[in-house]
Amino acid sequence: MTEPMCLDELENCAECCAIFLNPELRERFGYQEEEAECRCHDICVEDVRLICVEELTHTVRIPGVDGMSATCRGGRVITQVPFAIDSVTVRCAQEILRPECDGVDNEIGLEIVLSFAVNGVQTFLVINTTVEFTCFQFWTFPGGELREGDDLRQELRFIDGSCKVIVIEDTRILNDTCPRVEIDLKVIDKLWKHENLLVSAIKPYPDENITVSQVFDRNFIGPCVGPPCPPNGV
Repeated sequence: MTEPMCLDELENCAECCAIFLNPELRERFGYQEEEAECRCHDICVEDVRLICVEELTHTVRIPGVDGMSATCRGGRVITQVPFAIDSVTVRCAQEILRPECDGVDNEIGLEIVLSFAVNGVQTFLVINTTVEFTCFQFWTFPGGELREGDDLRQELRFIDGSCKVIVIEDTRILNDTCPRVEIDLKVIDKLWKHENLLVSAIKPYPDENITVSQVFDRNFIGPCVGPPCPPNGV
């Protein structure tokens, strides 16, 4: 059996070649080709042009679970029930260009699951809530130059779509006179243009391979459509 080779005279594919030549990784990744050559490939991709980073704290009131309010109209209020945050997950996400084309409106749906015990019985409270914010300032990639106002309007003329990275950095319950959940989020909003690029890369599989891609429906986070995300409530 011949030793695999990775031809890379200009050293443009050093990292890829290291993976291709690693015996353990070759077996784990199923590489069959014994020889790969670093070549310039013509690919159609979503090329990120603008990036906005928002760090924000989202606050949600915890609905009442026991006791009556002091008003004649009644209503449930919080008593001394110790809550714990079971989970916080992203339920949906979407964004649209503002009509004035001076920014991008973002909407993120979160599902908060709280646990608490009533008379020794473990109970769960599910809260659906919506985080909304607008990006008015973007930074060009890779240069990192600010774009806002009229400059941003000009840039948005060439944007085809977006993707975002949502990081839930911290969660906590503030259980004083106004019990509430606070969620610290970092959102990286990326705007891209369909682009045709030339890149240096290697092909580790034979030319006869068939590659099929699809979106996993169960793992797909789509737009916030259908049942609305109610503000600050169950």
